Amino acid sequence: MILQGSQSRGGIEDGHGWRGIGLLNPNSVMGRRPLFGMLTLVMGLSGLLFSQIAAGTEPAEFDPAHYCYSNKNMPICQEQIAIRTTPANTGPNTNDFYIVPHRGYWGIDPSIPENSVVAIDEATDQGYSSVELDIARVNLEVTTDSAGRPDTDPDATKYVPPNELKQFIASHDFVMPRLTTSNSPDFMISFSVDDLSELYLRERDETPSDYTMMTLLDAFQAAARNDTVIMIDTRPIKAHMVYDSEGHGECVAFCQYSDGGAIYTQAYAENIRDVIRYAIDNEDGIDYTRYLVFKVPLPAPYLLEFIDMDEFRKVLWMVQANPTKLSWYAQNVLGDGGFHADIQDLADFVDAWDLNYGASVSCYETAYKPGTNDIRIQPFTRLAEATDGAPFSEGSSPYTGLTYTTVMDYIYNTTGLRSGTFSGEPVGRRGLVNEYANWRMSPDARANQFAEIDYDYAGIMVITTDRPDFWEQMQTVLGAN
Repeated sequence: MILQGSQSRGGIEDGHGWRGIGLLNPNSVMGRRPLFGMLTLVMGLSGLLFSQIAAGTEPAEFDPAHYCYSNKNMPICQEQIAIRTTPANTGPNTNDFYIVPHRGYWGIDPSIPENSVVAIDEATDQGYSSVELDIARVNLEVTTDSAGRPDTDPDATKYVPPNELKQFIASHDFVMPRLTTSNSPDFMISFSVDDLSELYLRERDETPSDYTMMTLLDAFQAAARNDTVIMIDTRPIKAHMVYDSEGHGECVAFCQYSDGGAIYTQAYAENIRDVIRYAIDNEDGIDYTRYLVFKVPLPAPYLLEFIDMDEFRKVLWMVQANPTKLSWYAQNVLGDGGFHADIQDLADFVDAWDLNYGASVSCYETAYKPGTNDIRIQPFTRLAEATDGAPFSEGSSPYTGLTYTTVMDYIYNTTGLRSGTFSGEPVGRRGLVNEYANWRMSPDARANQFAEIDYDYAGIMVITTDRPDFWEQMQTVLGAN
């Protein structure tokens, strides 16, 4: 069964999510989903692979500081529970997707723009009870830092934050022409919420829509009105680059925010902190934290250097178990320039979150690349800890010696929670777009839904997608109720 909201959650209680239907793939190997429920045995792999698989575990209770700890019967808490729960008897081939419209339900109806209030409302109308939104800090000033260095100096170390917590806008891009009716070449983060909220959004084909940019408060209010979970992808602050016709770039503002370094990561954590604080203290006088799940690729102790523990515990976290992002963190924040995360580092990272902060975790986003040598979809035996310095380990793993077919197997059987992915389907003919409004149609392995689910425990993932209609069709293909 594919979940898309409260009304589709029967399998949570009655176990109807069990299917045992796999991909039509004669080359299926151990750790990938079996053909029509029949186990494909591959002689080249050890028979021990399945002999020591850990038994499934129940997800942790909500943290007592979270609204849902004491209000489980409230609609928003039922939805948070649905994300954190899988059917009875969940196994490697269970089909129980939880679908999350990426940037709301937009583009399928071309008149509905991304990251808009109407995209949240439309998601509800289509039967979805969660959406993912891009939230960006704005109203940053171009200034000098404490050493008198101008903002265009890449060694400058400070920016002037807004005086008000409300200075956040829903936007994926850092530039405005693709998304809005403004043709300004300036970075969006230089403008105030008041200025941006008067701009009209563009439809998928970039014609002007009837809807203005969505503020953070607008998003909170829409979530409360619809009892919708908001999974927040907090946009980083990046250097404002201007490119010539040959692709050569020059930084013109916020040059200290390159894609590396502690200042970049600190600002990212501070942005999350300030979104939480605004959810607690806003013009409405309503605590909106019950609706929030934050996507985060960082260790919890690092976040807690900037976020108060009481604030941290009031929201839930979609932990991004991504070896590329872990490597980036170790290299640029911890200063280990030669570090490259392996599967044991990834497992250490999951253990550290689960064993210490599991009551605050919603799910784990893996976003593996199917059909590749991605370490997340290779079988492995858990070691006591990683062997190359173990920067994410907090001690010997309680799962040492157990064997797993994929990292999704590891996550489910150690935490009881779902994995997740962002599926890379293009929403239209132009393909995918980056933060600088550059389009590409290069293939993304995650855009192949059949390949995406062809691995153990992939069928219970949280699927964040621009094309929820594609994943609805998977429901028919897989024969789900």
